[in-house]
This record gives sequence, structure tokens and C-alpha cells, in this order.
Amino acid sequence: MTYRIPFGYRIVHGMITEDSEKADAVRSIFYGFLEGIPIVQLGRDLETKGFVNAKGNVKWLPRSIRDILSNAVYEGTEEYPRIVPPEIVERVHRKRKEQAETKGDRSEERRVG
Repeated sequence: MTYRIPFGYRIVHGMITEDSEKADAVRSIFYGFLEGIPIVQLGRDLETKGFVNAKGNVKWLPRSIRDILSNAVYEGTEEYPRIVPPEIVERVHRKRKEQAETKGDRSEERRVG
């Protein structure tokens, strides 16, 4: 069984540590999202800055960015060092939940109206 660590981390001497370049991309995603930058644009921004994704490609898919935004490990755990402050992770999760609820409400209005 292969264990894959989340994007932004690496293993050094058997310990999970922050991968500084990839961690910068993670922070950029979290803070950009809170600034209201759409997920697709966040991906384009990362591509423009030359950040590579977990597979080593410059192309960032919206799903990859959503996966990063939904992963609470970035606030730090016993195993993983903190990349993003817990309050930022919480704000992102709250905003994503609100967006999902709003999107659901709008789609319901379209069906009825």
C-alpha cells in the first residue's frame, strides 16, 4: 500500500515536513479564495506563477484546488505541520459551505421559475 501525503508536504528523514514552494501555492490558494478569486482563476494564477501540481504538471484543474481547499490538514495536526492558520481554514470551509448552499438555492429557483 502506497501512502500519499497531501500537496504542500514532503518526507525528510522519515518525518513529514513542509515543502516550502508547494506550501506557498497552498497559502496562495487559501488566501486567494478568501479574497473572492474564482477557483478557475486561482488555477490560472498558479500556472502563471509556475507552480506545478502534485503530478508535476503546470496545469491546475479546479478539482485539485477544491481538494486542497477541503483538506483541514493544512491547519496542522500531530503528523502535519501547519501551512495555513486554523482560522483561515475554517473561514474557507465556511465560505465553501455557504457557496454550496447558495448554488443549491439558485438551481432550485431555476427549476421552479
